[in-house]
Amino acid sequence: VVMIGQVFAAPVRALIAFGSVGSKVVEGYQASYALLIGVSRYTSGWPKLESIPKEMAEIEAALKSQGFKITQVMDPDGDELEDAFEDFIDEYGYTPGNRLLFFFTGHGHSREDGMGYLVPADAPDPRKDQGGFYRRVLSMSRIMTWCREMTATHALFLFDSCFSGTIFKAK
Repeated sequence: VVMIGQVFAAPVRALIAFGSVGSKVVEGYQASYALLIGVSRYTSGWPKLESIPKEMAEIEAALKSQGFKITQVMDPDGDELEDAFEDFIDEYGYTPGNRLLFFFTGHGHSREDGMGYLVPADAPDPRKDQGGFYRRVLSMSRIMTWCREMTATHALFLFDSCFSGTIFKAK
């Protein structure tokens, strides 16, 4: 999260690429859009994450100051989580000049085989209801598919979903 402020401290309007033949100007971005998704109020057994609303506000302010148009989704259920990604990509992901930022903060889950998932507010604990869990979560493989299909100039995906600060509450 600290890096976001540094990454967007100087907005890019045009890039100059240097090579063995000299330099050439590469066009900047047509527009900048960010999808911010935060899940703090879990309803099916996952611990609540109290710091997320404040973090989301700080990230939104930093991105807005750099010219991003923001779409924010708080505490989505499984259907709303998938719809948020699909709607955002449908709206902005197929315009080649766009710069996109996707940010998810909340719980994540990884299987033993390494497959990762974003956990929406209504997903049950997979140790108690594995079928219900997989019906609600959003897989990283689905996100990779969207990534490959988009034609936007740049897309950056950021996921803050390991422990999200709960390790400090446990200690």
